[in-house]
Amino acid sequence: MSVELDYFEVATDAGMQAAYVTNGIYDSNFLTGGTATADEYYDASTAPSKAFDGSMSTYWQVYPTTGTHWIKYDLGAGVTKIASKMTTQSTYNQLNAFTIQGSTDNTNWDLLYSGNGANNDTLQTFTFSNSKAHRYYLITITSQYTSGNLNVYEIQMMELCLQSYSESTIKTQGSYSLKAIASTSSLNKTLTRTVSPTIDLTGQTKWKFDMRASRTGSNVKVGIHDSGGTTTETTPNIASADTFQTVVVDISGVADADKNAIDQIIITPTNADAANTVYFDNMFAEIPALGGGLFFGINF
Repeated sequence: MSVELDYFEVATDAGMQAAYVTNGIYDSNFLTGGTATADEYYDASTAPSKAFDGSMSTYWQVYPTTGTHWIKYDLGAGVTKIASKMTTQSTYNQLNAFTIQGSTDNTNWDLLYSGNGANNDTLQTFTFSNSKAHRYYLITITSQYTSGNLNVYEIQMMELCLQSYSESTIKTQGSYSLKAIASTSSLNKTLTRTVSPTIDLTGQTKWKFDMRASRTGSNVKVGIHDSGGTTTETTPNIASADTFQTVVVDISGVADADKNAIDQIIITPTNADAANTVYFDNMFAEIPALGGGLFFGINF
């Protein structure tokens, strides 16, 4: 007899992120310690470095402003950042259309984001994906909402630590699986699903699930937590990258009192020296079927 723990049948990213909640979506700002330049600025007090100094009371200013303007940040060395976000705040003349580009050599540029800012002076967030070790980040503002000053108070970029997604093509059963992206800043961060109502695994002896990862080895821990306080954990060894394998965990030695009210499923990267994309599907517990055979008796 099997008992479902999670078949991961969630159709949207938002739904999966509500189910598997991260305790660390983004790391701290990584645009620090480098050099900022821009096509122009008003005076030394409004130099481009003022947009990267961590202060909301200083700003980069172009005045008067017309046409296209750019501001660039040189980290000094290439650093791979995955699925980053930018936050910015501008006043007086809010940026409208703009792009974010990344480069390894300050000559060839990869487009990371193209969009529009809102016509207000609030802090705004823009998310994008990035898989290269870019050294340079270039923000090009192609239009503003009004003429006059362009004041950009703060530009920050943060790396994604750990986030969950719904996956409809890479799966082993049903229509969806759980996709988790873990960056190099994801160590000991968690994705946690609160199980309600709790699941009773009394008498169950095997815990099974399908797992796939872009990295080989034992890099991600998976746990089921009982409301009594016991967490049963396993750190599967991924033998082949980008290939689903079935993980079987013997839970026959876990007392029924420690598995009769499972209230959480917890996923934790335990090695983050490289980025990792992990998938989970078809998680359940079972009592193995008893072996048997045919017996014929003939009486004379």
